Amino acid sequence: MTMHAGRAAAIRRVLATGLAGAVLAGVAAAQQIEPRVVFDDFADPRSGWTEHAANGGIEIAYRDGTYQVVMTTPTPLQVIGSGTRLADGAVSVDVANLEPSVPHPQGLFVRGQDSDNYYGFLVQSDGTFTVFRWENGMYYSESAANMQLPAGLYSTDGMNALDVMTEGQRIRFFVNFVEVFEVRNTKWIDGEAGLLFGNLSFDRAGTVYDNWRIQILR
Repeated sequence: MTMHAGRAAAIRRVLATGLAGAVLAGVAAAQQIEPRVVFDDFADPRSGWTEHAANGGIEIAYRDGTYQVVMTTPTPLQVIGSGTRLADGAVSVDVANLEPSVPHPQGLFVRGQDSDNYYGFLVQSDGTFTVFRWENGMYYSESAANMQLPAGLYSTDGMNALDVMTEGQRIRFFVNFVEVFEVRNTKWIDGEAGLLFGNLSFDRAGTVYDNWRIQILR
């Protein structure tokens, strides 16, 4: 993976919260709530995330202190749950292409009821994003598909910080600490959070995830 160290250091949160986390901290202070924090930098391969051997065109594994996915055939959207549920709070992860890789959908999901019911947030290295609802195995647009991010916001040579803030029937979506979309009336008000990815081509598509963080108010 190609990465500029300065850019990566600025984005990686480790113990930082990012913009959504800062907003969440304000909400927590107003409500006098201490958020519960779940954090995983993927340094320990025993931390419980799914692994998949290199067969059937997909491989998922801990590598180099990160969590990596490689797809070499067209792959429908895949969800990997974290096992953590939340109603109000924030979900964060750093994501980048694992080079060599074609642009492909990669991101996270929130308010998952099961693998057929969740809200998805995807970015691609062509500088686009999509927010959608997967309900009973069917796709429903929230944003337009492949909306263009502000010029220069998405890094093609380093990690990108994705944050999702959930509060009541609102979900707010951030890329590199800039809010890019909001859903105001959600179908579900709580659920599991986790990782999301797929490949629309026959070319190699790789994703690297780092610094998974959930902050739970309730």
